Amino acid sequence: MRMHGSAGIANIVSGKQFVSSAGSGGGFGVEHLTDGNYNTRWISQVQSPATLTVDLNGVYNISLARIIWSADTTKDYTIETSLDGTNWISQANGTTDGTSSAQTIEHPFNATARHIRITMTSMHNAAYGNSIWEIEVMGTPDTGQASGTIYDFKAKKLSNSLVELTWQYSGDPLSSFTIQRDGTTITTITDTPQRSYQDATVALGSTYNYTISGQLQSGGTTNTAADSVTIADGSGLFQVSGRVIIGPDGQPFLPIGINFGTNGFCCGDPSGGNKPARFPDGHSGDCIPWNWNTVRLCFIASDQVWGYRQQGHSYGQFLDYTFSLVDEYLAAGFVVWPEAHDFTVHSAPVGGTQYNQCRQWWLDVADHYKDSPYVWFNLFNEPVWVNSQEWVDIHDNLISEIRAIAPNNIIVLDTINAGQDGGWYGAKFTYEDSQGVYLQEKHGNLVFSQHNYTAYQDKTSLETYYNNMHNAGLCLVHGEIGYSTNGSGTGSDHAANIACANAAFDNAFANDVGIVWWNGNHGDYYQLTNSSNSDPFWTSAPGTNLTEAGTRVWSLSH
Repeated sequence: MRMHGSAGIANIVSGKQFVSSAGSGGGFGVEHLTDGNYNTRWISQVQSPATLTVDLNGVYNISLARIIWSADTTKDYTIETSLDGTNWISQANGTTDGTSSAQTIEHPFNATARHIRITMTSMHNAAYGNSIWEIEVMGTPDTGQASGTIYDFKAKKLSNSLVELTWQYSGDPLSSFTIQRDGTTITTITDTPQRSYQDATVALGSTYNYTISGQLQSGGTTNTAADSVTIADGSGLFQVSGRVIIGPDGQPFLPIGINFGTNGFCCGDPSGGNKPARFPDGHSGDCIPWNWNTVRLCFIASDQVWGYRQQGHSYGQFLDYTFSLVDEYLAAGFVVWPEAHDFTVHSAPVGGTQYNQCRQWWLDVADHYKDSPYVWFNLFNEPVWVNSQEWVDIHDNLISEIRAIAPNNIIVLDTINAGQDGGWYGAKFTYEDSQGVYLQEKHGNLVFSQHNYTAYQDKTSLETYYNNMHNAGLCLVHGEIGYSTNGSGTGSDHAANIACANAAFDNAFANDVGIVWWNGNHGDYYQLTNSSNSDPFWTSAPGTNLTEAGTRVWSLSH
């Protein structure tokens, strides 16, 4: 069912992202419009009329558009093209039969354009959303047309009265950039090498929507890039605003910290066993010289795998232990992430014993810390390997239950693929509409935690991932990075562990992404200080006897 044409003609929307004015239904995101898979489809929310638009990121000579419609949804529609995204030319009209499960309609036309818009004007069944299996557009690059692309456009709050805008540009020479806020032009920049602007006319408690476009010297225009930012009111809570976390003081907060195993999990040494000398209890003060602001406490919440509860302790004793350890690090001034480490690389069925025990623990933790914004709930460690819908399901209802008890605490979600979010083996990325975007839009105040061990080993791939997450409106942190001193490796790839950690060290902070190192006290040789026995970092004086990784971690906040 793929298009074929003469030499040089290609499907110019393949892999490009359409923007839907009617949103998407869970599991049926706009990414399916151009994924080349005729067994996946986009479904909008119930809305008519509705539009789908795409920026081709270049000017093309278009010869044909082909749409595969789903039955009993859209009836009438139009196809338009534009060079500048503002002035549109009608190219085709169509009507579906409403009965074919996958009706293919082709529209031959000749147009030179950068933007395509499909407007769905009426429905066969008003109770349904619009639905399309695939869109393909045939064309060739128009090398005679000047063009350019603005990318990595970011709006970042610097203070309660100042927003910084930054961007990148590639393409033909420009005469100016135009920046708008909430639809009104606030500046025109004629110094076109400039890549930043500061808006000092913002107010507390407001959300601002910024756009930027470029005017080409040839007379055409670039794409329009957009981002938004909220000027938090310093309400005493942590609030996720796009890709940035705003702290209780109204200032940006970037997590920097350490993972700790707890009694019953990750507190052994190379000789094995559960070693009390490695327990984090009583060591909150040892974290202060490192200038960390975040501690992730890894618990085993159920009695289905070996942990605190399988050592003969009751559930009530486990709760007391949880609260005492969280309270210790809270009192020392840290943001604390308790998390359930029960599901690493796999999942337990929703409603099963293991899930239900973790669920009960989370409801009790949420009730205990509902008035403590410095406790963030990191639900599960690395749940689910490749089943994308299962990853959504294991979080969705539990978030709703927690929010009913503790509406203001940030919730942290580890990404799919054992936390690495690599799109491996058919898993969807967190930034797709049906995944993290769906959860963030439904629940809000979510931080997504990527564990970078083998997935993104260089600046280019990691920053592309950052941009995809941020462009989807998601907030990201590296909840784990790390590599050993003895050559062992996560994913059996020590060299990749080093490359991934260094890519994060070098690029995360500049992209508003925090870092939490694995691990401060576990005897797996992911150590911060030199020792033959992989001793906890507190066995050396602060800032001394550091491993290569320890030097990098120390330098994050010194």
